Amino acid sequence: MKLRQLVPMLVFFLAQICEGAENSKYFVFVGEKISVKEVQPEVDEDEILFDRQFLAKYRILEPFRGTYEGAEIEFTAFDHYGYPAFANYKHVLLFVELHEGKYYHAKYQFNPLFKTKDGRWAGPYDAYDYGHEFNRQTTIKPEPIDFAKPPRQPDGCLGS
Repeated sequence: MKLRQLVPMLVFFLAQICEGAENSKYFVFVGEKISVKEVQPEVDEDEILFDRQFLAKYRILEPFRGTYEGAEIEFTAFDHYGYPAFANYKHVLLFVELHEGKYYHAKYQFNPLFKTKDGRWAGPYDAYDYGHEFNRQTTIKPEPIDFAKPPRQPDGCLGS
């Protein structure tokens, strides 16, 4: 995939998913990583854990859907494969849900984002997603994008 061939299709997709979420328990935002640290989960003796638990802290750069008071947010994330993939990027579009007074990451749901020269956020997409039958009617088309800095792919676990 060429990094210059990114599409604002992500915004269209998210608008469909998050429609009506403005005053709900869901919050979708562009975030900048502050920290992501593994924490010891609270489990009963007879429970078997298949996921690792993390406490993530992000600066909220732009709310996308839902509401949240504050400039930073902490949330819990679980990951079956180890370190959560979203934490490998400095800027991401994140999906969290409020449950019993705490925020939790919607497992594996995120999009890495990179700032464009004209101040927008852009992220990669899979060509398969663009050509998927559910997207055949979209008027959104890929476009070349000039980035403020060259986007970089993660080269493994970046840590906190």
